Amino acid sequence: TLSRNYQFGQALLLDADKLRKAIKERKITVEGFDNAFALQKLGQIHKLNLPMVEEIYKVIYKRVSPIKIINNLIRLVKVT
Repeated sequence: TLSRNYQFGQALLLDADKLRKAIKERKITVEGFDNAFALQKLGQIHKLNLPMVEEIYKVIYKRVSPIKIINNLIRLVKVT
């Protein structure tokens, strides 16, 4: 519960817009924020199927509800 990435995930649920603003203004550092962006772009460049990365990217950068993302991932697991 003390790690920045844990607190980042929790803050995404509570006030995602405030969190994004703080990160962009570099008031806080969260490795997962930048890594999700980089992994998603690398996946696109190399034409990789990275469903978990895509869904995490959507939550952080496209403002998709985390609950919707969880349902998407569950649906993907049931299909495969």
